[in-house]
Amino acid sequence: MANLTRFVPAAPAMANFQRYGDTPVNHYTGIPDISFALGSIKLKNFEWPLSISYHAGGNKVQEFANPAGLGWVVNAGGFISCKVMGLMDVRDEQPEVKRSYYLAKRYDPYDGDCSNTQDIFFNWQDVDEADRHIAANDLYQPDLFYISTPVINSKFLIKDGAGYTSPRNDLSISLKKNDEMFSEYSLEFLVKDSKGNKFYFNRMAISSTSSMCNGTLIPGSENPGFALTKVITYEGEELNFTYSKDTYNNPEAPSATYKRLVDNQCSRCYVDAQPQNVICTNTSYVQEYRLSQIVSSNGQKVIFDYSTRADNTSSQKLNEIKFYNTTSGSDVLMNSWVLNQTYFGSSNDNNLRLKLDSISQKDSQGKVAETYKFGYNPLNLPERVSTRIDFGGYFNNYGYDISTGSNIMRTADLTYVQASILNKVTYPTGGHTSYEYALNSGNVSGLRIQSLRNYDVDDQLLSTKSFEYEKPLNDALAFETQEESYLFGNNPSNCAVNNDLPSSSLQLFTCYTISTQTSPIVDNVSRFFDTSIAYGLVTEYNGIDGAGGKTVYSYDDPEALNYHNRSDILGLIRGTLTAKNTYKKEGLNYGLVNSVKYYYEIPANNTSGFWEDATHPMEKRFWIKTLRLMHPDLSYSINDMQGRCYPREFGQSDFRLAILPLYLRKVENRTYEGGLEVLNTQFLDYKNDVILLPSHTYSTNSDGLTTHEYSFYAGSDNSSLNLSTPEIQAHQYYLSQNRVNETVFRKITKNDRDIFSDRIFYKLYNGIARFEKEIISPSGGIDYKQVEVLSYDGYGNPLNVRTDTVKQTSYLWSYNGKYAVAEIKNSDYAAVRNILGQTAIDAFLNSNPDKAAIDSFINPLRTGLPNTQISSVSYKPLIGVTSQTDAKGQTTYYEYDHFQRLLNIKDQQGNIVKSYEYHLKP
Repeated sequence: MANLTRFVPAAPAMANFQRYGDTPVNHYTGIPDISFALGSIKLKNFEWPLSISYHAGGNKVQEFANPAGLGWVVNAGGFISCKVMGLMDVRDEQPEVKRSYYLAKRYDPYDGDCSNTQDIFFNWQDVDEADRHIAANDLYQPDLFYISTPVINSKFLIKDGAGYTSPRNDLSISLKKNDEMFSEYSLEFLVKDSKGNKFYFNRMAISSTSSMCNGTLIPGSENPGFALTKVITYEGEELNFTYSKDTYNNPEAPSATYKRLVDNQCSRCYVDAQPQNVICTNTSYVQEYRLSQIVSSNGQKVIFDYSTRADNTSSQKLNEIKFYNTTSGSDVLMNSWVLNQTYFGSSNDNNLRLKLDSISQKDSQGKVAETYKFGYNPLNLPERVSTRIDFGGYFNNYGYDISTGSNIMRTADLTYVQASILNKVTYPTGGHTSYEYALNSGNVSGLRIQSLRNYDVDDQLLSTKSFEYEKPLNDALAFETQEESYLFGNNPSNCAVNNDLPSSSLQLFTCYTISTQTSPIVDNVSRFFDTSIAYGLVTEYNGIDGAGGKTVYSYDDPEALNYHNRSDILGLIRGTLTAKNTYKKEGLNYGLVNSVKYYYEIPANNTSGFWEDATHPMEKRFWIKTLRLMHPDLSYSINDMQGRCYPREFGQSDFRLAILPLYLRKVENRTYEGGLEVLNTQFLDYKNDVILLPSHTYSTNSDGLTTHEYSFYAGSDNSSLNLSTPEIQAHQYYLSQNRVNETVFRKITKNDRDIFSDRIFYKLYNGIARFEKEIISPSGGIDYKQVEVLSYDGYGNPLNVRTDTVKQTSYLWSYNGKYAVAEIKNSDYAAVRNILGQTAIDAFLNSNPDKAAIDSFINPLRTGLPNTQISSVSYKPLIGVTSQTDAKGQTTYYEYDHFQRLLNIKDQQGNIVKSYEYHLKP
């Protein structure tokens, strides 16, 4: 079993999220985007969307149904899941071995005792170290992590407590230990996005798999996952996530390694080296979290209701998602989504799987307003532990004897791979979309979308799309490997030992065995590469027979990807769109309308040595050493006392993996009309290696016009801008919060003439960096427009704004600092404060006024500041504007339905001036 590599599976709930990380949903993979928005939580400058989505790549037999239903995932919380590649990095990260061991032998064979390591090997210290690593199986292998949330998704590796995304992006990831005890709260991932929002993953669940192989218990490795517990926005608002924990054991499908000797070997191989099959029964121990509620600091709450389920009695199914607003200390139901579920299969066949039949939205009064219904392929999957699976783990209905491996048939069969797959979505209007699938290329199986058709309520075809796939990538999996065993002898024909000869005449003969696994073979390096099926060329046809034209997508074209001949790139840079060509139908042919080509580049390798660290600040290197004992010390003695030793043989491989940024360098956009081609070419430069946004773009077109745009960011080298000390302090704060992409300066020129410039100033207010001033020159000359914030309140809301250095506007805020309720033009804030009083303003700021209360509060301003223009707005918190009163005193009113959608707009006399009705398509 030397080559048997098994990943410990993530907990089922986390594995469903991880699947989206392994197989993106796009043309590249042939998987359609099937998702439905459920609602969102809105904070200041931040929104947390909730949705439900379906992964249409096929249902693997051994997969669990998510609490929403088989194939479905509710995107509401967040997880960091993991593929453990040896020891668990978050607990047992080992140091890299950044050198090659010198394991050469002075003697092979050696006439004497195999224990004489110092005499046999040139460097016995390296041999001893290699022996220790092999015995402990503790060589460094970085684990692969997946972040899955509604707003950030990425893959990353960790090293020395920091996370590095691949390809590199703007996320900052750190790992810390909260205590020395290895418990569910002992570790914490902190992820910062480029807006300074912080995501805390600090509730850990661990799953493992143990095996009983030929009567021997093999303890399973552990696989951690981390649940998102808190989001703190840059503005200081919070989302808090609460979970329930499920713990249970599950039987898994048996696994096996079947071994057979290669033909035409010496006769002793078939007697003394006869291999034994390895049959394993497997059990998984699962810890997973179910999201119970989300609570925001501004009074929003989402509750997730569950109940018991028949297909996994240790877990629960999701019944309803309820959205609340907190008003005057009470939770008020706004709307909810009900998940209507039954089951695929039957208890008698032991193949029950949770099935989502429909989702229904109810208003605040419990009335169902809209329902989405789901139809599936009627064929059921077998029980989870069934061996009737193809190469990719999908149902193929060919069984085999696990004890002998006879009659193994792993060929994919479209009929069975489609078992229980979603094939129809019916919308609230009665229209529907149907999905037709085809098998993926090669022997990885799974499904790709072949066509989708949209129908109206009368079953009339509205539109259709079909797809053609070429240039498959990763279309093969390996299940066989060759192993060796060894015999002493001095008769080449049968490897026999002649006891009449001395030990020094003995030779070492090799017997070769073919091992076939029931799971794919994954070596120590390819496991870091994305092995999901994908396609380099995909054509989308619109309309029947392409009557609406076609679009051709090209991915990962090597001519458009400048990798500088590097071979150490971590294989997660996949799915890069390199060309998109749009055609219109012209008779029987297609005419090209638009062609866009994208050219990318990674940093070149500027180091000469294999073991050197990268010089580019956005490149991170990982070194992986693999050691294998090809054979142990082999010794034999016949008549003499000395004996003969064939010293142990090592296999050693060193790999370097580099995580790199991928820079877009050039875009060629060609349009065709009337037989003429119009070309626009854009070039992108990146002066600051830490910033993944271009510092300089310039474009040329067929008319010879050249446009340049220069950009400076908070993380750039801004010494040429002569920053003031307050600006430098603000930029340093932004960098500490990972807001490296805040724009500081932009300039645009055309044919070397300035046409636009924009300079933005930042400053610390109450210890937080905020916008201070913006100076815009629309023509690039001496004329300019300026906007300046003179003061903020404690919530970070602007109180006093000055435009063009003269005109001032003041603002009053309320609803706990969430909404601006009054705008006072032609007045500074000091004048407003003098009339209303700071104490009254502070009390008003933290109140929840209606229109009458707002009018009453600001009326003194209308008389005390006669030269101002005052407008006001009232709100229904978390829903929308309820009234707007302009500077002339004219008021417009807004009404909402039970789903908080705008229903009517009324004038000051209460007349409806506009009404809204909502209809869903198709």
